[in-house]
Amino acid sequence: MKLITFTLALANFGVGTGGLLIAGVLPQIAASLVVSLPQAGALLGYSSIAYALGAPLLGAALWRIDRKLVLLGGLWLMTVASVVGACSTDYTVVLISRVVFAVASAVVTPTTLSVVAFLTTPEARGKAISKVFGGFALSNVIGLPLGVMIAALGDWHMALWYAAGVSATAALMVGEYLPRGIRVPPSNFAVLGAFLIDWRKMAVVFIVVLQMAAVFVVYTYLTAWLTVTLALSQQAVTGMLLWFGLFGTIGVFGSGELMQRFNNHKLMVVLLIALALIHSSFSWIPASVPLVMLVLALWGVFGFAFQPAQQTRVILVAGTSANAGITLHASGVYVGQALGAFVGGVTH
Repeated sequence: MKLITFTLALANFGVGTGGLLIAGVLPQIAASLVVSLPQAGALLGYSSIAYALGAPLLGAALWRIDRKLVLLGGLWLMTVASVVGACSTDYTVVLISRVVFAVASAVVTPTTLSVVAFLTTPEARGKAISKVFGGFALSNVIGLPLGVMIAALGDWHMALWYAAGVSATAALMVGEYLPRGIRVPPSNFAVLGAFLIDWRKMAVVFIVVLQMAAVFVVYTYLTAWLTVTLALSQQAVTGMLLWFGLFGTIGVFGSGELMQRFNNHKLMVVLLIALALIHSSFSWIPASVPLVMLVLALWGVFGFAFQPAQQTRVILVAGTSANAGITLHASGVYVGQALGAFVGGVTH
């Protein structure tokens, strides 16, 4: 089970590295493609919409297929999409490649979570989910900063080649180590429809929409904000992203321990209140590197601790329709990201 958990975490590392990389090199992309910063940010926004639509629809369409095959298909499509983006200098082609990457990611992440959820006992589920989602957190510590550094040494095209290598490696690992025959409970369109009209279950999913919208109003333009407000170099911005991701990793792995010690509902309330204060602080904190580092550290810990707790709650509330809940939760994450990216672009 440890090897399976590691492989699933690696798949999410590929999703996080390839998906968040755009935010890390946004100014470079805007300059290279001769578009405005909000237009470059729209690459993330449109990708988020594609993910939001793809996660539940593809989850309902592909639920009968062996989970290993689903993961392999998603990871290899992510690889191809990154390669196409890396080879292009046209905004429209890059946009299409990012949308395809998002659709493929919409298959991968929910599948990793459904596999680990149904291979573990309820008592161990929260901790196992935090480990699998930890791959996404590590992409902030290692994947994203390394990609930004590669872009600084070369350009953003090289960074996308790097992202393609990560997802290809994850695909090879899945092919080698994930067993065949892993199936999940039914998640067809009827189950999906029943979940959608259950307002109690959807209210739990909607929490993540609001939370991620708040995150991405700031995060989409964090690189630009650090560059302009603090007058940081590209290398210094990379260090800030590494700092943020480091504390995010502490948060995501610590979340598993917290869920074993504290009531899930109370834990989420505390995390959301803390995040509301942290997000609002970017509008009033002085332009001081130490203060910004403190805020980024707190944001990393509380922000990444929230996700495993929220995912575990969705599975608990969903019951027998847990797989539909996982895909809708994943969709909600990217609906929130799209809202945040577009609102951030308007207010930028």
